[in-house]
Amino acid sequence: MIIDNVKNIQRYQEMEEIYLMLKTMKDYSGQSELISRQKMTINKIVFTAKSEEKRVFENHKKFIDVHYILSGEEKIDLADAAVLDELESYDTSKDIMFLSGNAQVEVILKPGDFLICYPSEAHKVGGKISDDTKEITKFVGKIEGI
Repeated sequence: MIIDNVKNIQRYQEMEEIYLMLKTMKDYSGQSELISRQKMTINKIVFTAKSEEKRVFENHKKFIDVHYILSGEEKIDLADAAVLDELESYDTSKDIMFLSGNAQVEVILKPGDFLICYPSEAHKVGGKISDDTKEITKFVGKIEGI
């Protein structure tokens, strides 16, 4: 996992796909298409954060997830998928499985922050930080196995 802020994007120049994705997210003006290539996609999503009991861990086997916050604040819990309990078996067509258990790490992401989750790094996204938590806008990128 990598947790950082886009102001440090130069650190990732040697990681070509990750750097390209972060640069595209950082430079996005709303005027152009987002990346959609064979090994890389980016989607912009807007949602309201959820309480703990409404969230579950997700894990991927083929894709790396990149979560980049545009507005709002999001709590994301993380854990090694091997220590979690399976809720739904792996769906190969969607590259996702759902899990339950305890977080090993909790991260609060603010605008400009990003989180990169590699396969086996289960993540529980969309967490509410407080009752005042408002709408969250973010990019979720997928990079096929690096």
